[in-house]
Amino acid sequence: MDIDRLIGDFERKLILQRYSSSSIQNYKSAVRSFLQIAEKRFSHPNELGEDAIEKYVFWKIKKHNVSISYQRMIVASIDKFYSAVLDRKLNIKHLYPTQKTHSLPKYLTLGEVKRLIDMWIT
Repeated sequence: MDIDRLIGDFERKLILQRYSSSSIQNYKSAVRSFLQIAEKRFSHPNELGEDAIEKYVFWKIKKHNVSISYQRMIVASIDKFYSAVLDRKLNIKHLYPTQKTHSLPKYLTLGEVKRLIDMWIT
């Protein structure tokens, strides 16, 4: 499997689609990692089915404890790679995480600060 050629083709497609350089780097990194694992058992990405991709995503979650957002990026990268470079539509929508992450806000608005202060005063 000529990973460098495949990644180069992928990068050209992303540039033509006007992706930002940071997005391109993220997509390339995720696909390169996937292809490096895949080349141990397969000689071309077209030999992989959705089940092999699912096993890879499961492995990333279990072994590397990837976040929900990183899992979403991995699946999107692989999906885009297959459609852009190999002209193959994958049925991997079920690999996108459905759970939304709930995080605390990074900052409070002025109204929120006033409301907190009023709660303590009264």
